[in-house]
Amino acid sequence: AVNQLKDAHKGDDAGAIKKAIDALTAASHKLAEVMYKSTADTQAAEAGAAAGEAPPVGAVPGGDDAKKDDVIDAEFEVKE
Repeated sequence: AVNQLKDAHKGDDAGAIKKAIDALTAASHKLAEVMYKSTADTQAAEAGAAAGEAPPVGAVPGGDDAKKDDVIDAEFEVKE
């Protein structure tokens, strides 16, 4: 698109120059779209990795290892 505009600029045809500018603008927008999507995907992946994946609904904190602990919840009182 850039070369097309350079070639059109050498001539005197305003219509060809406008057409080349429009083609360059369209190519530029497509490039910006790809760059934006790539950046957004990268940032989303980094955010997901930093925060960790969300646990499934109903998951026990600590995972399966929490079930294996023989922890007993008890009350106590301090005697002096």
